Amino acid sequence: MSTGTLRLKKLQHTNGTDVATLDSAGAMNISNIRVPAISSSTGNSALTIAADGTFLPQKVPCAFMYRNASGGNASASSWTKIPFDAEEFDVGSIADTSDSRFEFTTATAGIYFFSASIRITQTSILNRFILAIRKNGGTYLGQTEIGVPDITGSLYPQIQADTIVSVANGDYVDAAYYITGGNTSTITESRSATNFYCYRISA
Repeated sequence: MSTGTLRLKKLQHTNGTDVATLDSAGAMNISNIRVPAISSSTGNSALTIAADGTFLPQKVPCAFMYRNASGGNASASSWTKIPFDAEEFDVGSIADTSDSRFEFTTATAGIYFFSASIRITQTSILNRFILAIRKNGGTYLGQTEIGVPDITGSLYPQIQADTIVSVANGDYVDAAYYITGGNTSTITESRSATNFYCYRISA
């Protein structure tokens, strides 16, 4: 069979209804298309459409860690990584509770929002209480600081730091605190008191 050229102006359903038309420039206008999902060239689902026509969001890398066991005494006068020991969810396998940090690969790289929080119990002067989010242990990003000059009884200060940063393959992000004051401070353990979470907002 010899090969030839197939020229189309429109495609029709067997009932005669136009399904698609082509203009002189070759652009195709489709009147109706039904698909349950759209996949990437590798076959991974990129977009899912529910039966009611709703676009279902795809999972994005995100994770939530917190301090579950007794937090113990807080180190004084030096930057110290917050010891997170539990996770609530970890999409993309980016949370590492053994190292209390988020770690990123080529598959999970991108621009992320990060938020960290820590609460302590303090019974005397609290000169400096600083929380910072760090990239690769040395680049200090979002940072918050408070101080309490005089305390009667116990005080339970909690601070939070947020930032947006781009991470690449091999990068990691942790949260660290710095305290100077009187008596020993103790870290409060609980999901609401001492936590660290992130989610990707752009590739």
